[in-house]
Order: sequence, then structure tokens, then C-alpha cells
Amino acid sequence: MKRVLTVYWQYTKGIRTSAFLTILLFTAALLFREILRPYVLRDLVDGLTTHANDRDFIWHQVVLFAVMHIAAQICFRSGEFINSLFESNHMRNLRNLAFEHMTKHSLAFFANNHAGALVTRQKRFVNSAEVLFEELVGSTLSMTVQVIGVSIVMLFVSPPMVIGVLVWVGCYILNAIFMGRKRLALDYNEAEQESRVTGDFADVMGNISILKTFGTTKREKNFFSGTVNKHYSALQRALHFANTQNAMQGIFSSIIHIGGIIAAVSLWFNNQMSTGNVILITIYAGSLSSSLWDFGKTIRKFSRAIADAEEMVEIIDTPPSIVDAPGALERISLSPEQATIDFKNVSFAYNSSAQIFNNFNLSIPAGQKVAIIGSTGAGKTTLVSLLLRVIDVQKGSIHIGPYNIKTDVTQDGFKSCISSVSQNIDLYNRSIKDNIGYGNPNATLDEIRAAAKKAFIDSYIESLPQKYDSEVGERGVRLSGGQRQRIGIARALLHDAPILIFDEATSSLDNITEKEIQQILETQLQGKTVIVIAHRLSTIRNCDRILVMENGMIVQDGNHDELEADTNGIYYKLLHSHDVAVQEEVYQ
Repeated sequence: MKRVLTVYWQYTKGIRTSAFLTILLFTAALLFREILRPYVLRDLVDGLTTHANDRDFIWHQVVLFAVMHIAAQICFRSGEFINSLFESNHMRNLRNLAFEHMTKHSLAFFANNHAGALVTRQKRFVNSAEVLFEELVGSTLSMTVQVIGVSIVMLFVSPPMVIGVLVWVGCYILNAIFMGRKRLALDYNEAEQESRVTGDFADVMGNISILKTFGTTKREKNFFSGTVNKHYSALQRALHFANTQNAMQGIFSSIIHIGGIIAAVSLWFNNQMSTGNVILITIYAGSLSSSLWDFGKTIRKFSRAIADAEEMVEIIDTPPSIVDAPGALERISLSPEQATIDFKNVSFAYNSSAQIFNNFNLSIPAGQKVAIIGSTGAGKTTLVSLLLRVIDVQKGSIHIGPYNIKTDVTQDGFKSCISSVSQNIDLYNRSIKDNIGYGNPNATLDEIRAAAKKAFIDSYIESLPQKYDSEVGERGVRLSGGQRQRIGIARALLHDAPILIFDEATSSLDNITEKEIQQILETQLQGKTVIVIAHRLSTIRNCDRILVMENGMIVQDGNHDELEADTNGIYYKLLHSHDVAVQEEVYQ
């Protein structure tokens, strides 16, 4: 809880004046409405009973009552305007905070967390701040002002009653805090289960094509029902405890309300209290009872809000697995002549039993086109992930040009030097123009069209009603796999980086289009450093260099003619194998 409040407080910097002004105005409004207005009403009632002929006194009290009412309204309305300014700015700051910390994490983090659950955590984190502040300036402030104000007034009306009020209020608050702390664990568990429901729902919706293809509606329904039932159980435990809490607080509220009236009337019977003071105590008892009941609800809301926020705060406090070195350059640029790639004594393992590289070395000169083939698990994808710094080397270093990508430059700083096209193209739910131009935000529409033509997607785009302004849908769902891949290739070409990585980039293309793409790659990428991971021989045949990998090692290195001449090598056997299935399995 303390950590959540600390985070919220840190991000009020620059807007704290508006928060304090809001509290000040609401405090003044509460004083006028809850303390002074009933006090004036007391004098008015006493005036009607003991000064019935003194009209000036009575009208004076009426005017004073109206002034208190108007002053309270002015303070409340002014406070609301300033509060809206504070809350909107605070929510903006928190959304930016959540986005910043989410995007700092590695791909492994997102692989282990549902996207839908992460979105829910961010939303609840922001909403919880709004709830906490509204409850602070609402019921908590109201209760504080009333307890203090009523106690001061009662010192002049009936000092013995002040002790009773303070003792009762203390017992009520201690009980509310005690019950609230016990409920926090229940609320946290319920919030966690709700995140799982959201995550599982989003997972199924995001993969609805799998459900439809395999006809597993019933199976997924049963799976989702299991998750919902766990949330239901957690919710029921939290609600049952809340009902118990409500019952106890209802008893406390009734005691102060009824007890205050009984005490006041008893003193009136003994001529120790005026009619106006009876009215005053009755109003105070009612408003104090209502305020404390609201405070009880505030404790419950506070508990739930803290539970909702803690999930996001855990993410904020979790250090990213990949971090930038102190003093690393924010951005670098390389000319094609400088675009060398060097793996120097690189070691990497996903875990103790999955060693991928051990003192691995590879040097790729600038301007060379290198193909990498090998069976599943050979290390091809890991090699690319290390080069893109999706994962970090555990020993050794990787250099592009003169820069060590781990120590000399930030994670984003060297990405302007690399374009990547993978087998699965990720697209934003934006226009085709935005997606192609993503790597070059300053590109003109003509430049975007030129890149689309090179990727053989221009004719399709021009056939759409909105052409380049057409939305692609979530993750490009409105496009076929081949169309998404062409857009990914166009995006990489437009990025115009000196180093390009094609990781099964033509796997979703038909043979004719693949040949056209290959022609473009050969003519448009002259002088660039290119890494191609592919299983089709047509993709790699014309590369300057072909690397065959097995078990994290390079077992063959040469061009097509050199490797074909090695009749004992893996490449020769695959090249001349009539078993296409074997070829494709090894090349994948």
C-alpha cells in the first residue's frame, strides 16, 4: 500500500498546487455547510422560540444562513473545477508512466503476460488514483472536518458529549481500518483473478481463427468458465466480508445518531439545553453518522483501489531484463561501408539445460549478403534475437560497426541502422500508409508508394476504396498473410537501414512473387549488409555467403558453389535430396 501511494504522490509533481487548493476549497465548503450553517440554524430556532418579537434578529439569522449556503456552493463548485484540472493531469501522467514502464520490458516479459491483462492493469492503475483522490477530498475530508468542527462547537454546548463523540469516533475508525486491512488481501486476490479473466478473454478473441478452424467452441467455453468461476469465488469472499463490514459499521452509525438525539432530548427535559441546541445536535449526529458511514465505504473503496493499483506498481518496480548502459549513445548512424557485424566469443543459454551458443564467433563484412540455414534449434532465431538485442548476450559482445550494442548504445539507439522482416509481420491498427512509413515517419506518400511497388503490394492497395488510408485492423487482420508480409518488406525497404535481416521473410509468398521479391532485393540492396534466414534454396542461392548451423555452431561457411562442391557436407546433401520434406524441415 505504501509503495502505491508513493508512486501516486511522485507523479503529482507540478500539479500539487491544484490538489492543495482543491482540498482547501472543499474544507471551507464543508465548514460552511456542515458546521456553521447548522450553528446559524440553531440561533434561528432559538430566536423563533425566545425572540419571536425581535424580527431584526430573526431576519439577520436567515440572511446569515443564506450566506453560509451560498459560500458553501461557491467553494464546492470552484473546488470541483480545480479538482477536474488536477485529476485529468494526474491521470495523464500516470498513463504515460504505465506506458513508459511497460515498453521498457523485453519481449520475454510480454510472452509471459497476456496483452489484455496488461491493458486492464494499466486502466485500473489510472482509475484507482482517481478513486483514491476523490475519496480523500470526499468522505475522508468530510469526516475529518466534521469531527473536528463538531467537537469544537460541542465544547461550548455540552463539554461531556465531546468525550463521548471522540471515543466513539475513535472506535469506529479503528474498526474500519482493521476490517479494511483484512479485506485488502481479499481484494488483491479478486483483482488478480479478474485480470486472468480479462487476459483469457482477450487471448481467445485474439486467436478466434484457431477456435473456428478446430471447432473448439465448447472446449474454450469450458476453459473460460473455469477461469470465471475462480474469479467468482474470489469475488464472493470479498463481497461476503464487505457485507459483514457494512453490518458492523451500520451498528456504529446507529449508535451515534440515536445516542446523540437521546442525550440531547434528555438534557432538554432537564432544562439544560435549548431547543435550538437539540436541533443542532440532531443535525450534527445525523451528518456525522452519514459521514462516518461514507468513511467506512471509503475504506472499502480504498482497499480495492490499492489492490487494483498494486499489480501495475509491481510491473513498475520490476527492473527490465534488458537495460541500457550508463552513458550509452541515444542514437548512432552508420554508412553502408561501416555496417559490419561481429559476434565475439558470444555465449548464451535460455536456461542451464539449453545452451545455445558457447564462445560463438561470426564476422560479416559490410555489404555482404549472408544466408543462414539449419535445423530447428540450431540457433538461427537466437542469433537474430541477440543481434536485435531482444535478448542479451551473457558473455562476449556483438558489434555493429565500431559499436558494442550492449554497452555503447541504447536499445533504441542502433535500431535506425537495422531493418528486420520476420515470418510473422506485426502491424498497428492504423492505415497502410502509417504502417509502411512507420520506420520513416518523414516519408512522403510518393516514397511510401515507391516502397510498396518494390514489395509488389501497390496494385492491391490502389484497388482499395481508401487506398493508402485503408485501416489494416488489429494486427493486420484485414489482410492476408502474404499481404502483411509484403507491407512488412515495404516498411523495411523504406526504413533504408544499412543492415537488413530477413527472417523467413518470403515464407508466406507464392513462388512467382518470391522471385519478384528476390529480384528487388538483389537490385535494391546493393552495398547493404544483409542476413537472410530461409528454407527455400531459391532465396539463398545467390547470397555472397551461406552459413550452415548445427547446435549453435557454424559447420559450413561458403558461397553456393563452394558448398555444393563439398559432397560430404550437409548443404550438398540437402541440395541434392529428393525428399523435399527433409529439406524444408532442416531449413526451417
